[in-house]
Amino acid sequence: MSRDKGFSLLEVMVALAVLGLVLAGAVRAVGTFAFNHEHLRDKTLAQWVAANQLIESQLNAFESAGDEKSGTERMGGRTWRWVRTIESTPRDQLQAIGVEVFLADGQEQPIARLEGLRLTKQSGS
Repeated sequence: MSRDKGFSLLEVMVALAVLGLVLAGAVRAVGTFAFNHEHLRDKTLAQWVAANQLIESQLNAFESAGDEKSGTERMGGRTWRWVRTIESTPRDQLQAIGVEVFLADGQEQPIARLEGLRLTKQSGS
């Protein structure tokens, strides 16, 4: 009884099953990488929008505590919606600025938040 050289059907089926598992894992890893890349890009752009609004508010002497301002900004090929609030602090010379940034498509959870302080005009100056 001579045996032909080559793989049996069972060996081929096992090899294909193992290959399928490996490829499924690779596809999942690539999908996760793509999602994380997009998420990190959005977080970075939203932080830049928040930083722009924080700096603009720090330079704007006409806004006062209790003010809330909102608007949109275009960055990275997308439109971002931001909300900026100014609040008083226990120190008379300081005001707290809070900025939240959302995707402009009506998203309710902010992608980025940034807080900062600014000096108010002091009396006699």
